[in-house]
Amino acid sequence: MRLMRHLITLGLVALAPLALATSVTVGTTMFDTDDSVTSGTLSTSGTISTSFFGVGIFSEDTVNSVATLLGAGGGEQGVDITGGTSGTTGRTTIELFWTSGEGVENLPGDDVFVIENGGVGRPEAFALAVRENGSSSFTVHRAEFADEYDAGRQQYITGYDLTDFGIAANGFIDAVQIISLHNASATTNPNLEDRVDDASGEGNVSLDAGNGSGFEIYAGPTATDGTFTPDPGGAYPDGAMDADIVYVAGSNSGSLPAPPPAGITFKDDFNTDTSANYLVLADDAFNTTPGTEDVSATFAFDYSSYTFQDTDATTIPVAPNTTDASQLGLRLAVNFTEDSAGSEVAAINVLPLDGANPLNLPAGAVYIMQFDLFMAYNGDAAGGPGSTQHWFAGFGHDGVNATWADHDNGVALADGDLNQGIFVASTGEGGAAFDYVVYVGNTGGAPEGNGTLGTLGVAGVGLSTPTSNQTDPAFQALFPDLGGASDTPGAPGKRWVVVTLTVTDTVLNWKIDSPSDGTSINLATVPLSTVNGGISPAGSPFLGQQDLFSSVADGGGAAVVDNFALIDNLCIEEQLVTSVGDFTMYE
Repeated sequence: MRLMRHLITLGLVALAPLALATSVTVGTTMFDTDDSVTSGTLSTSGTISTSFFGVGIFSEDTVNSVATLLGAGGGEQGVDITGGTSGTTGRTTIELFWTSGEGVENLPGDDVFVIENGGVGRPEAFALAVRENGSSSFTVHRAEFADEYDAGRQQYITGYDLTDFGIAANGFIDAVQIISLHNASATTNPNLEDRVDDASGEGNVSLDAGNGSGFEIYAGPTATDGTFTPDPGGAYPDGAMDADIVYVAGSNSGSLPAPPPAGITFKDDFNTDTSANYLVLADDAFNTTPGTEDVSATFAFDYSSYTFQDTDATTIPVAPNTTDASQLGLRLAVNFTEDSAGSEVAAINVLPLDGANPLNLPAGAVYIMQFDLFMAYNGDAAGGPGSTQHWFAGFGHDGVNATWADHDNGVALADGDLNQGIFVASTGEGGAAFDYVVYVGNTGGAPEGNGTLGTLGVAGVGLSTPTSNQTDPAFQALFPDLGGASDTPGAPGKRWVVVTLTVTDTVLNWKIDSPSDGTSINLATVPLSTVNGGISPAGSPFLGQQDLFSSVADGGGAAVVDNFALIDNLCIEEQLVTSVGDFTMYE
């Protein structure tokens, strides 16, 4: 029974002093206290409280208990994280970190343990996400059943295998995020119920997914005098939505691996006009004279005061990997002039230069391209007239003619040389039949679009069909509705995302992180040696914007200026490792 709660407010952080290691056993699980997290923060608005129990305390390490790390006091006690229940929509998020330079390695079996105070009955609801070493965002959250109940300690322990979060074998994490959950009665709006992707009642969580998708989250086996029954026990009741988290530790913690030595490196934060460091190529099916194409590339574009023309008056925040609060980037725009005749499909390419020539990435290495992307479009959710365009990025450009996905409308494009390398693309507002696309070089003409992410040997990791449309539940979970009139659920537009492409001679991996949503997905893995007779990524990396449709945004009206791709914090690096799985991005 709780006798008292001591409330604290947002943002208190505590760094723990050193403590002597102690071996601890909860149920039959043993770990050392020197493998625990050592700092933490409450990262969302709201309150947490220290839960006082006659038992269920964690006396072995009061220095690194979650209550101490969050500044809640209580030392031995658990921290009560408030969830949504009985018509409320509350959610509490706490983030816990290992000592700088240390983390937990993904080895066989469970790698991270969360201990929660509780009495005989059922554990309370929470979900866990992890942050891979070198990443700026957390993975998808997972809700899992407790593994054991220690009746003497009155504590539940839940073990997590990092493989279930997409962490490669021998990969490391350096932080975890724990969130409270919404059950079916958390709100009068059924669309705010949290759901999982497996009928068992545990698995990857879709936050605020609504009861029309996925499966209800179950509480797990019932604890009776320290034993579990096999029955999952049904959904969490209203009284079980405020988990009492007391301690978090890893089973395989240690020093993080040193960054591998880097070779070729190109970085640009676009805080100054760096146009002299790029080759800009254009193609326009109507304006065929070089220099007249309906495209633009604006370097050091100031987006700090940019306001969209739509009714929601969306503004653009600071990019997620910006460290100095500046709001300058590269703006790419195409097809913004209403022409009275002819097709208006067009594209622009931007290639980094190495001296006077495009940056060349020779075969035989692992390369990473990462950048912050804000995909803008005219109109509110789902866009307005003519809003559908694609950003794109890839490898293997020859630096001669613009590369893009020719719209198959029978128009003979001026350059015609559209068979370069490999690149990925997506819309901002879900306006195409295929919103997420992989293009691979095709010697017969335009690049071949992989519309389903399931053909050409491309694996759509995490997709249910797989499909390329923004309606897929995986994309809906990646980009949930932010509550504004302008954002399109399932599409990356009007929010910052982090795009990461990793490529070797034989495979390309495409990953998207959405920091504002705390979500991430490995979108596609492309076996380059088997598609179209073999595609080489050797050559130049490139970025671009394309419009595959003849209509001009807003019919050429005021909102035409709202259609563009904004790039910030571009980083291209060579990593002297042997495979994509060995790579970690270091900042």
